[in-house]
Amino acid sequence: MEDLSQPENRKIDVEFLLYTNERKTHSYPMDTRMDEIKQSIYEKWPAEWSIQPPLTKEHIRFISRGHYIEPQSTLHDHMNTPTEKVCIHLLVFDKIQKEQKTKQKKRRFCFLC
Repeated sequence: MEDLSQPENRKIDVEFLLYTNERKTHSYPMDTRMDEIKQSIYEKWPAEWSIQPPLTKEHIRFISRGHYIEPQSTLHDHMNTPTEKVCIHLLVFDKIQKEQKTKQKKRRFCFLC
């Protein structure tokens, strides 16, 4: 029998919320890393969602309590109480932000340059 007092043995419901107000709930062990969840969402993109699936898993970003979630963090890191359902906002970017930063024009001190 599993010891449910240990975070790695308990599962938690995670409700993913899109900007279109569409929702999907999945259950994961509490010690699951966010990059593993991102991979899972990417591989099993729900067909009923109205937005297009991302090109790669790097195009997916998670937000919880107003902050971007780091890929190496776990679900346990984003919980207030052990029994709560976690709501995570799921964003899909058309382009990876790193690509956009490299294309930005170099700032110069002189406005004539």
